[in-house]
Amino acid sequence: MEETYIEINRQAYDLLATQYDERTITNEHEIKDDYWYDMLNRVILKKNAEILEIGPGSGRNLKMFENFGCNMTAVELSDEMCKVVKKRVPNCNIINKNILECEFVSKSFDIIFLMAVIHNFPISDACLLLTKIYDWLRD
Repeated sequence: MEETYIEINRQAYDLLATQYDERTITNEHEIKDDYWYDMLNRVILKKNAEILEIGPGSGRNLKMFENFGCNMTAVELSDEMCKVVKKRVPNCNIINKNILECEFVSKSFDIIFLMAVIHNFPISDACLLLTKIYDWLRD
């Protein structure tokens, strides 16, 4: 089952990458950037914060992290979404991989950001992902 849902998610986001990119540019169907900048400004406490974003979509949030002076790493399952992210945020370290297969040094990130991602996992894998996040996140 694990490989099936991973491949379905990869294919779906490969097909939707262009739409994600276009919607973010026009910003017609999403919460406006001012809201996100305000929220992120309250969370990011220092310049050069180490950020991991899991499932960055079009890279919209990564662009904001970049504007705050953060060091960014992103893990994205979809090849096509990685292309969109690289175009929008060329300075981001983008890893095209299943997050469950990633290994980072313990306590290596100040912030780990994921939005509309966890529901894509069966409960056992969601628990595994949360355990990994807990390990990767600094105190």
